[in-house]
Amino acid sequence: MNSLDTTVRFNKPASEEDCVAFYHYPVELEWMPTSETKSVFMVTFPDLPYAFFSTHGVTYGETKEEALLNAVDYLREIIESLIREKKDIPVPSPSKGREIVPVGISLTYLR
Repeated sequence: MNSLDTTVRFNKPASEEDCVAFYHYPVELEWMPTSETKSVFMVTFPDLPYAFFSTHGVTYGETKEEALLNAVDYLREIIESLIREKKDIPVPSPSKGREIVPVGISLTYLR
């Protein structure tokens, strides 16, 4: 994916009730030992620094796939929270070879 893949996109709603915004953010994946016999993938969002200060600042998974799936849910929570709180949503940086996590947010749901 190139840096254009990290932009925010909106679908063309069939009606006002169908408006969805699509966000694509790069993530950093790190393999972390949690004990002598177990390790997990840790996922962080470098473009969302305030996320690190919450009690749920990062997400994990036992496999890369599980970690990225968990990251989709986590990204949705962050973006929805920013929209509800009427805060700015940071612009995603270019992927630079990093994995991209996409998420669709129903703007109708958040009204």
